[in-house]
Amino acid sequence: MTFNRLKRMFKYIWPHKYKVLAIMFFGFFFGIVNASLAGLAGFTVRVVGWSEHTGSIFQVVPKQIMDNKLISDWLHAHPAIITQYNLFVLALGLFLLLMLLLATTVYFQNYLPEVFGHRVTMEMRNRLGEHLLNMNFAFFQEKRSGDLLSRLTNDLGQMTASLLLLGIFLTRPFALLVLFIYLFTVNWKLAIWGMIGVPLAGVCLAFLFKKIRRVSRQAQQQAASVTDTMVQFLTGISTVKAYGCEEFELKNFRHENESLFKTVAKCLRSSNAERPVTSFTGKIGMLAVLYIGGIMVMDKTLPVDVLITFGATLSLMYAPAKDLSRANANFQVFLAGAERVFNILETDSNIIEGNKSINDFKDSIEFQDVNFSYTPGNPVIRDFSLEVRKGEMVALIGPSGSGKSTLVHLLLRLYDINNGSIKIDGTDIRELTFDSLRSRIALVSQTPFLFNSTITDNIAYGREDINHEDIIKAAKIANIHDDIMALENGYDTIVGDGGGKLSGGQRQRVSIARAVFKNPEILLLDEATSALDSENEKMVQDALTNLMKGRTSIVIAHRLSTIRHADRIVILENGRINTVGSHQKLIKESPKYAEMVSFQQLNTSGSQSKAEVS
Repeated sequence: MTFNRLKRMFKYIWPHKYKVLAIMFFGFFFGIVNASLAGLAGFTVRVVGWSEHTGSIFQVVPKQIMDNKLISDWLHAHPAIITQYNLFVLALGLFLLLMLLLATTVYFQNYLPEVFGHRVTMEMRNRLGEHLLNMNFAFFQEKRSGDLLSRLTNDLGQMTASLLLLGIFLTRPFALLVLFIYLFTVNWKLAIWGMIGVPLAGVCLAFLFKKIRRVSRQAQQQAASVTDTMVQFLTGISTVKAYGCEEFELKNFRHENESLFKTVAKCLRSSNAERPVTSFTGKIGMLAVLYIGGIMVMDKTLPVDVLITFGATLSLMYAPAKDLSRANANFQVFLAGAERVFNILETDSNIIEGNKSINDFKDSIEFQDVNFSYTPGNPVIRDFSLEVRKGEMVALIGPSGSGKSTLVHLLLRLYDINNGSIKIDGTDIRELTFDSLRSRIALVSQTPFLFNSTITDNIAYGREDINHEDIIKAAKIANIHDDIMALENGYDTIVGDGGGKLSGGQRQRVSIARAVFKNPEILLLDEATSALDSENEKMVQDALTNLMKGRTSIVIAHRLSTIRHADRIVILENGRINTVGSHQKLIKESPKYAEMVSFQQLNTSGSQSKAEVS
């Protein structure tokens, strides 16, 4: 499973392969510089400990140098250069040079992986955002918004932190490899004793890493629950306060938060156990080297400078080994987050985009024997057939659950039908690109959504070529221009989350202005006035009348007064067409419709008389 996650991750890393190679190079170079420092430490000890009775000063010079005939001949020809003091100064100078190289290497092996990690995470976030926007409508109804938000923030945040550790995986192994090889060149027997703690560390860490991965997965799921709880009470804050349920919501939030804390605490217990394990097992190796090496020095079978060189090399290995172990522990968190992110990325939308385009709407929209159900065995639309001709206004009425809004969603392809077809000018909408279909349709719903931006941005939503005169024209058609100008900042007014700074009628008219600005050929009105009072309803209805002029309109309405001028009124019942006709025809021929009209007349305040309705 771990391999599969890494394989999925590889396609995001591969485009940056040259950055990866550069990071690996600095890891290899880091090992070489550290090995050189260890060797130089032994050389310095030999220089400082040299005395005339120990032999020629040339014995201090490394054998690799003296084996080179040209260098050896030159050194013997200039014996005054090879003095104890000069070699000591040379060693210190080399130390300074190596430390400068080490500092440069450390900078690049830290900087490059961090930039690389943030770049890969940014691309994954873009990919996840794109994928979510292209998912079908049903996906969002099935998923908790808090869970999706958590995957975009918490899980990707965990992945970012873990990807920053990628530099450790790409550099420390090379550094360890170089130092490990150097240990065996110094003394292979001590090298074997120095590795004595590795098997024990491997067994302990394998157990810890498995537990960290499991608990991290639980923690991220719990974090999603905390986020979802927050999203719920923030988006429904008016209901929370109206029902005085602040303490109830706080209790739920504290419960979820406490559960998250307990799970995170478990994860921390496991991840923090990694450090003492690696420290203890590493010190076992060091202790073994000191014991065996000390005996060999006392027995005169090992020069003390060799033991110092070996000890320095071994000590230099502990830092990258600890880094690698710690990164591996954090990598388990990455794997848990990656699993949740990839589960979303690998969830395909069951609505496949077509590849055809239509230049304009010329003739009709045709529903042919359409059947649809949200869940198998529970049909919502049954054998629905209807033709809506260009320029026609068709109204859909019926009790709740009869399928009115579903038909609108099917036309927009927010869902796909199970059987039958929906055609525009003879072309099945499943063959059209989403842009070709939806660019010709505007939807005005009962609860319009406004973005927390300016009124201008909301009216011109999705358009970059904004002409302010066109925006004003759209606002005037929607009967909202005067209201906008009465605001302190006019069209630059920030409307707040969901348009909360505007009244219900104003939000509705801004959404109508948005539809006017889009200039659609097909207009869908889904109970656009049902949530308004009588005064706002009249203003919005006038705006809708302006909007529908010259357009093909499908209108869903509970208030029959708003659709009495429709060319045809379709009465739906249990997903089927019950009756079709004009207002006048249905008044005469449909007892059901006449009863609905009479009932609404009895429940009006007298602003509309029976004569006006009939």
